[in-house]
Amino acid sequence: MPGVFVGSPIAFIDGARNLCLSEADGSGLRRLAEARWDERGHNLLGHYWPTWAPDGRRLAFSSLAVEGKSQLSATTYVVESQGGSPVALYRSPAGVPPVIA
Repeated sequence: MPGVFVGSPIAFIDGARNLCLSEADGSGLRRLAEARWDERGHNLLGHYWPTWAPDGRRLAFSSLAVEGKSQLSATTYVVESQGGSPVALYRSPAGVPPVIA
């Protein structure tokens, strides 16, 4: 499988839509990007589709947010697998559905 390395952590999105890494046995769980919530507890921003970079050092992922009354926007980020601040690569205009290739 492209982007999968023997002995590397598994990237996944947890039930709260956070981007996480853990070892195959479940140990070493850590969050790389947390989803944001509004004051009523509704999820405003969730992370999806984590994908390893070919070098195994970074992860790309997308975040979805609702703008205005119901305009969906998507932003694609990259983050170092050791942690750090995600860097935005592309943001779709509000109302334009994301396309993942």
